[in-house]
Amino acid sequence: MKISLFTSNHPRHLYLIERLASFASELNIIVESKSYLSEKIIENSSYKNYFRKMQKAELKVFGKIRPQVNKNILYLNMGDLSNLKISLLDFALKSDIYIIFGCSYIKGKLCDHLVANKA
Repeated sequence: MKISLFTSNHPRHLYLIERLASFASELNIIVESKSYLSEKIIENSSYKNYFRKMQKAELKVFGKIRPQVNKNILYLNMGDLSNLKISLLDFALKSDIYIIFGCSYIKGKLCDHLVANKA
């Protein structure tokens, strides 16, 4: 079974990558990287405290996961997914199953393709 996953880089996302890789015949992964504390909202101490607690909880539940290197993986900065030419994603657009979990808002031709394929 060929699976394409559009996701992020936090422990919960890496855990899903690891689990899917355990049974997929082919796993295509598009990872949009982000940091918990990279946004301007960290200036507010209650947000900063919340994100630190969330990060600590994720590490406790999922641990430090480092999925195996996969030749079918593309790393992007958060928000870049909908700005790419769809042809750069060809390797991930011929799957049996499409999963979207933790990536940025998807627009345009990529969105149309994913909706048509019941992502």
